[in-house]
Amino acid sequence: KPGEWYGLDAFLADIGLGKCGYADLLREHGLDSPEALVALTPPRLQRLGMTQRHAMKLRMGIAELRAMGVAGAGTSAAPAEADSQASRPSSSTPSAGAATPSSSTHSAA
Repeated sequence: KPGEWYGLDAFLADIGLGKCGYADLLREHGLDSPEALVALTPPRLQRLGMTQRHAMKLRMGIAELRAMGVAGAGTSAAPAEADSQASRPSSSTPSAGAATPSSSTHSAA
């Protein structure tokens, strides 16, 4: 069923890396969840011994997980939401900020 995580072995098989021996390697390093895979960087993949071609396949597979909404694979959306919420209070207080040009003189004095 699309959008579900069936485990590392199934994921690697789906992206054509199932028979390359990466499942054991990734497990040894604790990289067997969608969250862990999303956090992998190209230099880290290279340090793990993954070829550039295989690393590209893995990153494309991770992008597909995100697109399908697999739990844990879209963690990058949460910080963006937090940033937009953090900017809301400051943008919702312009009336208070607009009435405080003198506040800048208070901070300077």
